[in-house]
Amino acid sequence: MKRVEKFDDIELDYKCFISTEFDIDDYIGEKSIAIDGSSVMFVQPKGAMTKEVSIYSKDSGFISGATKDLLAASVDTNSKIVTYDDGTTDTFYYDFTKIPISFKPLYEGSLWYSITINLLKG
Repeated sequence: MKRVEKFDDIELDYKCFISTEFDIDDYIGEKSIAIDGSSVMFVQPKGAMTKEVSIYSKDSGFISGATKDLLAASVDTNSKIVTYDDGTTDTFYYDFTKIPISFKPLYEGSLWYSITINLLKG
């Protein structure tokens, strides 16, 4: 399983997860009513067809306050290079249709945060 080590030029404190590693059975769909009253379901695999990707901490990829500040300052419209622990890279852009990046302290007053970064494949 690939995990994110580096986001652009920012070294993460701990490796984070990327949603494409878990999207094998993640589907999106829409249900419509046909003219005869029956239901028609349109389904496609989300991971294979969407450009939406998330990087997140889960239960182990926490980041420090200093890294949080660097990541918050990186939010712009330029492309971002994500480096995985196997040495491969991908190009992404922040997804501004959602909150591009969010931080949640581990507990009240904590200097360590869980993170969610919403991206689009570039």
